[in-house]
Amino acid sequence: MCQLVRNRDWVAGAGWTTAALLMSLGWLWPWYVIWLLPLAAVASSARLRGVALVLTTFLLVTGAPYTVHYLAAHGINPLSSPLGQRAAATTVRYMR
Repeated sequence: MCQLVRNRDWVAGAGWTTAALLMSLGWLWPWYVIWLLPLAAVASSARLRGVALVLTTFLLVTGAPYTVHYLAAHGINPLSSPLGQRAAATTVRYMR
């Protein structure tokens, strides 16, 4: 709200709010970034465009169907970290 009052740039404010919403979602699909892209394109904030680009790249990589197979072929296992093990345990618990 302070940025909106100070800069009077409601498009950038809406873009940052949408980016925060996307980053806080527990269940994220790659096409959700469509909510952010139009706002980032017309906003005057270059940082918002950068965040939109990084978020788009992240969602495309993680949402691609063969990402898991590619990572496994190269010896990368995201679930081997403590955070990954915690996420896997939580997912198994909720799937029962």
